[in-house]
Amino acid sequence: MRFVCLFCCAWLLAAAACESGGTSTPTEAKVRVQAGQVTFAGDLLLDESLNDLFKKRESFKSRRTALRQPLWRLYELLKGPEIVRARTAAVAALPIALSNEGGAPSTALAEMIRLAGISAISIAAPEMASSAGPAVESTEKALAAVGIRVIGVLGGQPGGALAEDRVDLGGSTVSLFGVALTDGAIENRRVAAFGRDRKDELVAAVKAAAARARGRGDLAFAVVGWPEKEPFADRRALARRLVDEAGVDAVLGHHRGEYEGMERHGKGIILHNPGPVLRCDLGKDAHPPAFVHRVHLDGPAVSWIEAQPIELQQRASKIGMGTEATNSVVNELVKRSAELDTAVVNEAGRGILDLADAGP
Repeated sequence: MRFVCLFCCAWLLAAAACESGGTSTPTEAKVRVQAGQVTFAGDLLLDESLNDLFKKRESFKSRRTALRQPLWRLYELLKGPEIVRARTAAVAALPIALSNEGGAPSTALAEMIRLAGISAISIAAPEMASSAGPAVESTEKALAAVGIRVIGVLGGQPGGALAEDRVDLGGSTVSLFGVALTDGAIENRRVAAFGRDRKDELVAAVKAAAARARGRGDLAFAVVGWPEKEPFADRRALARRLVDEAGVDAVLGHHRGEYEGMERHGKGIILHNPGPVLRCDLGKDAHPPAFVHRVHLDGPAVSWIEAQPIELQQRASKIGMGTEATNSVVNELVKRSAELDTAVVNEAGRGILDLADAGP
């Protein structure tokens, strides 16, 4: 089966057993500032067989259409009524090209992403870096045709610098740009990918993009595609360099593997990996746990971060709030974040990192 992996702003909830000591009772939800926010979903893993979802496109938003329910619930999460007062930019990742065997762009899959509420896609991923040039080009065209902005490519600025997406969120402006670290050959020079032996170049490219953002008074968010088999300690060290040396406000990491903790480091935050939000194998009962991260902004700063677990399946999709399975997954996220010296709490079935509570 041919997979299409999407990096965006993506998440899955699966029943997961917490280890001993990670079973705290969630606290009640607090009232916090909800001005602008960047919603980050991670990798989208789709298959071209899902094109069947669009044979009757007019029924997409009908709750009665079981096969469309997963995307409807993702749309609800990204654009839901509980955040209607906030301006939102929803970002995800696209690791593999949106094209069929003949190289033609899959406009149906691009439309699926748009209808799910995704406004920007990073194609900076190890898998995309090894794709042929026409496949990457057709993917960009397919996304652009439905109004989705593309980051994670070179040439968006003079001198071949990182392309960026500048988003006005009402009181906060964010510059989003994407890069990838890869452990394989880089066949496509359009993709903003760097090998393990070029980490200094990756940091320099991000530093230049962050400097442009800060020169305009923007927040700088780097969406980083990781090789799944790269040791976590090495990925963490590089993410920290992007905060310390490159000066980004947030590192939004992603790969197709299991979710990882949230970390507050220096003046920035690192979301190591939310896990894939949507998979092609929707009919299966079990999926790896995953989250949607909402990064809430208050003027020129990140105020708090919300990790929302979600379960997307063909006939049983739901936003996980307050269930035993949800609390188990969130408690594990709390534990993994604590191992990164970061205090995340289980608040009403969501993982909350409140930077105001955490102090300077």
